Amino acid sequence: MLIALPHTALAVALFYLFAFVVRANLDATAQLAAHVTIALPFVALIVWTRIVLLDASYEEQAADLGSPPLSTVRRVLLPLCAPAIVVAAAVAFALSFNEIPLSDLLCLPNDCRTIPVVLATSRSGDVPPTAYAISVIATAISLGALAIAVVAVRVGQRVIRR
Repeated sequence: MLIALPHTALAVALFYLFAFVVRANLDATAQLAAHVTIALPFVALIVWTRIVLLDASYEEQAADLGSPPLSTVRRVLLPLCAPAIVVAAAVAFALSFNEIPLSDLLCLPNDCRTIPVVLATSRSGDVPPTAYAISVIATAISLGALAIAVVAVRVGQRVIRR
């Protein structure tokens, strides 16, 4: 959906939805709902792909050893899906960080402006240095999370091959 629909058109559509259809306050809650709406399909696709590619014998072995279904999810599936969850979180963060029109339109009181909106809508020189520092730290954390996920996937593949 994001590829075919420009960011501004999506932002205007969500603005119309929240302002006139749902009649919600245009504040941080509306921003959060819009960002979750955009990121959720990507997160679901990444995690679902990992779950589909898992071998069903792990669940069967846990059931044979007497593990209840909820415990199987918590102790077997969740650790095996952890790299996919980390990657999905990084993708959701990157998508959300890039949605400047969405964040700008869904924040009318201007007290819920995000760092990308502050950086993009500022005039020359009036950006506080903390905004630059926070954006660099956020980028470093997301790259670190992706690096950890890549290492975890490679270690997991080595363990499975043995």
